[in-house]
Amino acid sequence: MNTPRAFLAAGTVNGVLYAVGGQTFAAGELTTVEAYDPVGNSWSPRQAMSFPRGFLAAGVVSGLLYSVGGSFMDGESNVMEVYEP
Repeated sequence: MNTPRAFLAAGTVNGVLYAVGGQTFAAGELTTVEAYDPVGNSWSPRQAMSFPRGFLAAGVVSGLLYSVGGSFMDGESNVMEVYEP
């Protein structure tokens, strides 16, 4: 992973693992989205989420990755975003 972090969420679409959001001690909550390709054994950045958060949930439905809820420095989030790989 290019951006090590805690409290992230992840989901797999078409054999690729997506790591979304999370937190770092230095930067706080993140908008970061990264994809791990097991065939190439490599991580690559993807389009960032529009809202930074950690402690979020992720799920995959019909090939779409959903990031839901979470928290940020000022409170809890009710934001849901959809990523289409």
